Amino acid sequence: MGLNEELIAVVVFLLVSMGCSDLDSDREALLSFKEKADLKQTLGSSWTGNNPCTDNWDGVICNSDNRVVKLRLENRRFPGVLENGLGQLTELKVLSLKGNNLTGRIPSDLSRCRRLQKLYLNSNRLEGSIPEALLTLQDLDRVDVSNNHLSGSIPAAIGGLRKLLTLRLEMNSLTGGVPDVSNIPNLTDFNVSWNNLSGPVPSAMASRYPTAYFGNSALCGPPSFAPCPPKSRTQKPSQQIIVIIAVAVIGAFVLIFSALFFGYRYLRASSKDVDKSDTATTGTEKKEMASGDIVFVTRDAGKFQLADLLQASAELLGKGSLGSTYKALCTGGFVAVKRLVDRTGCSKKVFERRMGIVGRMTHTNLLRLRAFYFYARIEKLLVYDYMPKGSLHNVLHGNSPGTPSRLSWSKRLKISLGVARCLKFLHHQCKLPHGNIKSSNVLLTERYEARVSDFGLLPFVPSDQALEKNGYRAPECQTASDISRKADVFSFGVILLELLTGKLPAEEAASGGDQAGNSSKMDLPSWVIATVNDEWTSAVFDNAIEVSKQEQMVGLLKVAMACVTRAAEERPKMIQVVQMIEEVDAIEVSPDLSYI
Repeated sequence: MGLNEELIAVVVFLLVSMGCSDLDSDREALLSFKEKADLKQTLGSSWTGNNPCTDNWDGVICNSDNRVVKLRLENRRFPGVLENGLGQLTELKVLSLKGNNLTGRIPSDLSRCRRLQKLYLNSNRLEGSIPEALLTLQDLDRVDVSNNHLSGSIPAAIGGLRKLLTLRLEMNSLTGGVPDVSNIPNLTDFNVSWNNLSGPVPSAMASRYPTAYFGNSALCGPPSFAPCPPKSRTQKPSQQIIVIIAVAVIGAFVLIFSALFFGYRYLRASSKDVDKSDTATTGTEKKEMASGDIVFVTRDAGKFQLADLLQASAELLGKGSLGSTYKALCTGGFVAVKRLVDRTGCSKKVFERRMGIVGRMTHTNLLRLRAFYFYARIEKLLVYDYMPKGSLHNVLHGNSPGTPSRLSWSKRLKISLGVARCLKFLHHQCKLPHGNIKSSNVLLTERYEARVSDFGLLPFVPSDQALEKNGYRAPECQTASDISRKADVFSFGVILLELLTGKLPAEEAASGGDQAGNSSKMDLPSWVIATVNDEWTSAVFDNAIEVSKQEQMVGLLKVAMACVTRAAEERPKMIQVVQMIEEVDAIEVSPDLSYI
């Protein structure tokens, strides 16, 4: 073998050795993560073999050089700890561990992943501060660490990440001021809601992200907070002023000493009476402090006392996963009182901050929150306007005395448009999902105008809590952490199908059946899809709806079908849904003389 051939062989050997070393490093980092995070062995045997790339390890995606570039392990309910170690994945571009129960801190050694672009650690239980080291990763474009227990201030250097498109920090315990990120050109998804931020919102950001600051009561200034206090001007006092102040202080001490000396005997003589009075007063004060006060959201809401609310005769209106709702008669009329079961056990301060923000959210089709009361860590009271017509569920399916058995098409269309406009407001202006859209949470006024209830209660549900299968749940939602605006769209689509069919969302039997004549059960969207595919479109509509409205009914059915698509990314946004329903409402209906 010649010299050149030997040199080539050495180079090839070194390159192969380097490749193996990089692969070994990636495998070591993944196994270390699994050992500490996956304590319940959720991954099971899906991570076997020596090569995470060629052996198809679950959630691991590699490039052509056998280097790990993506690690996606979402909604696995890992109960362990997230620690340093993933920084060994130096070619990593995407890290998504959202929707787990991971504790620990955000790994600072991720700064070694110089190619990292997308970081999703939201909906875990991570603590500590946001590592400054992460801010050196200039390729980051999506960062979501929302819904954790992060504390400390938001690093000002985060404004230097010029490629950011998403920065989600909401639902944490971050303190300090709002960083100025207005110089990031394409940052469109920004949210710092439900933290403990304070001080003024940077002027350039107040108008650019007007709904990104809910739940930070100590913020001031635009877009919607109290005015900031004027900045005080400090001046260095002159020597003459210092002398005058010193003399005044000495004189004050002399006067105080004299008053105490001459009044000592009088105070001692009356000490017994004073002690008795103080004891009685202190007991009363402690009792009042323990009971707390009801907090009224609107100016015209303060028409009853807490005692009236707690002692009022109550009629059960309904039970749900978040508690029971009662009709109570207080001074000024009837109110609806929800006994909220808070499974997160949040503190009084957090509860009052959250509900104060919810109370300031106003929309024609959003049920108004009138007052709230911190009863205990597990139980809170929410007071709403009482809706005499009850819920859409009861109007459609019974159990609502005094309501007509037949809901006209014009009312159904009006209700669907009202709910859609409310969700559009929540999604596109508040940037938050509702999380519990169903017909029992759509309440009706005397004129059958929709009022959506239970908004703002999602934070009181533990992120790892399994969701009940109630017919409205989107296919991708298994736990509370999976809830999104797209999931709301699916739930709204089910309500549209309820309005069109008059049927319950989870009880419909499939048409036909087996040879023995037994019909199989399926959810409402599946039944409608199966019926339409069999070219029986008219068979899905409620017989109580006027026949002359069938053209509009078909139009609304198309909207509903788009909303209940199983693939979340294929569902329309609510701003598009509203437009589609408005177009259905504009369809001119020809009178059906045979029906008349």
